[in-house]
Amino acid sequence: MQGGVVMIVLVRHGENGFNAGLLDKHDPNFYRLTQRGIIQCEQAAVWLNAQRLYFDQGFHSNTVRARQTGHIILPQIAWQEEPLLREISRGHEKNKHLDARVEQFFTNGVLTRELNILIVSHEKWIIRAVELLTKKEFLADSDIENGQITILEEEEERYIISTIWIPK
Repeated sequence: MQGGVVMIVLVRHGENGFNAGLLDKHDPNFYRLTQRGIIQCEQAAVWLNAQRLYFDQGFHSNTVRARQTGHIILPQIAWQEEPLLREISRGHEKNKHLDARVEQFFTNGVLTRELNILIVSHEKWIIRAVELLTKKEFLADSDIENGQITILEEEEERYIISTIWIPK
């Protein structure tokens, strides 16, 4: 990893209609951030700005909630939509394929450049990414909160978790 990504900041999207208990997939608010989700993203933006972090690139999954989260948290960054950042495809969890998608994302050249990157994705994807990069089990029995920020920094041949921030 020498000469590769220096810092990876993982953000779980803010609360959306489904997370808030909305069950009708045909409701236009099912996939969009709720008011609480927007507030979580605004809090995350304030926290990230206070850390004075610089990002070379931002990635978000191709879901509405991830796109909204990214653009609220850091509107000035060049965002790239990345389907590999999804944890669910067409309504079906693909956990057996999740590890492969996480690994594919990080082997597509992302880790070969010296960058600080911000990734907005989903709970299970973030857990798998942290486990892959730190080479340790992470939060196996816990939840990653909506809007939670997990910062990984490079140390020798792996990454370490340097910070976890959870919105109020």
